[in-house]
Amino acid sequence: MQRPVKSIKKEATIQRPAKSIKKKATIQRPVKSIKKKATIHRPVKSIKKEAIVQRPVKSIEKEATVQRPVKIIEQEATIQRQARSIKKEATIQRQVKNIKKEAIKRPCYILVALKQIQVRLTTKPRQIVLLSNFYDLFSKSLTFLHLNIQSLTPKLDLIAAEYQEFDILAFTESCLNSSHTDDSINLLNFHSPFCRDRGPHKLCGGVVVYVKNNLNVRRRADLEIDELEAIWLELKLQNKKILFGIFYISPNSGHETWVKVETSLDMALNDNKDNIVVSGDFNENQHNISNSKIKALINQFNLTQMIDEPTHFTENSSLLIDLIMTSNVNDISYCCVGPPLTDQIRYHCPVIGYLNFLTTPIKAFKRKIWLYDKGDYDIFRNTLDEAAWDTQMASDSVDEVTENMTNTILQAATISIPNKIITVRKISSAWLKNDIKKLLGKRIEFAERQKKLNNLTGINLK
Repeated sequence: MQRPVKSIKKEATIQRPAKSIKKKATIQRPVKSIKKKATIHRPVKSIKKEAIVQRPVKSIEKEATVQRPVKIIEQEATIQRQARSIKKEATIQRQVKNIKKEAIKRPCYILVALKQIQVRLTTKPRQIVLLSNFYDLFSKSLTFLHLNIQSLTPKLDLIAAEYQEFDILAFTESCLNSSHTDDSINLLNFHSPFCRDRGPHKLCGGVVVYVKNNLNVRRRADLEIDELEAIWLELKLQNKKILFGIFYISPNSGHETWVKVETSLDMALNDNKDNIVVSGDFNENQHNISNSKIKALINQFNLTQMIDEPTHFTENSSLLIDLIMTSNVNDISYCCVGPPLTDQIRYHCPVIGYLNFLTTPIKAFKRKIWLYDKGDYDIFRNTLDEAAWDTQMASDSVDEVTENMTNTILQAATISIPNKIITVRKISSAWLKNDIKKLLGKRIEFAERQKKLNNLTGINLK
């Protein structure tokens, strides 16, 4: 029996989606396998990607492993440096203690200066110098000091006590005039002072220079210019001539003054361009060098400015205005800013320099001493009571009042306290005191007597 056409068509219709489903399944099979493979490959790719990402991590770790010993070495080096500095400080402290024991033999200023361990050398700008080497350098060099003294005469005794070891002392704002004779401002063991004063009708200012009497020095007035507060000196050392100039430029100086400074420097450099040292108070802050006249002169004449620390202090400021300049940096082995001479609210600090020239050692020098234990202090008090203090303090000038009071006190001390000038001879051995020298003298005298009697038996002259 034949199937009806409709049922055949219906089966065909039913089979068609089956075939299409089979066909789709056949088509989808590779898609699934592809998806399956893709799923399998995905971790491979991600692993590769992670490997690529991890490569620099590994290399960094490797480098870190390599660098670890470098860090350890650096740390050890830092520890070693600290240990060396501690040892050096311990050495310095021991030397300070030894120097304090010899404080009687050395002036107070040197003890203060020796404590300034940071020393500026031309070869090594911030080298630490041991105190023993520092003192050797001081004793073997030609040393100079400049200070704005702010009136010289009231501070002469203090200068003699603190600065006697220096070879050249230069002071600006000396405030001297024609009423001050050389004898009134002389310092023991120094030549007569070289002065440049403003005159009787001008207040303050002025320049004065002291040079040790064992040095060959002459003034070079041909290098000085009228109405310029400057002094030029020529020193002969080790068959060389050194020109030493000291300047004071007041704060209100105009263009004409700086032209004179330029002219004076030009004449000096034409005379001796190799060995020139210039110092003084130029009243121009070198920490603010915009439109600096000093900077222009330094560039013009090829000079070197050696000081880099403030030298003038007030309540609200610190300025670098006291300078040391040279045409040959090899001439200066050391320079620094020293401690102030007096305790004041406004003050200058001295600038110090050591020249690479040996000086002739002084075998003996003179010093004024006061016998305080033999003083009559009743006379001292009575003399001060009778002084006309009202008259002395009537002046409007602080410098004049200070000078009058100082002179009155010194005159009273001279009347009531015995004093004398002694000769101090430098000896090689610290144990060789006066009492021992007297005994040695008696021994020699006794030996001479025995020689005359031709009876030297048993006497050891050694």
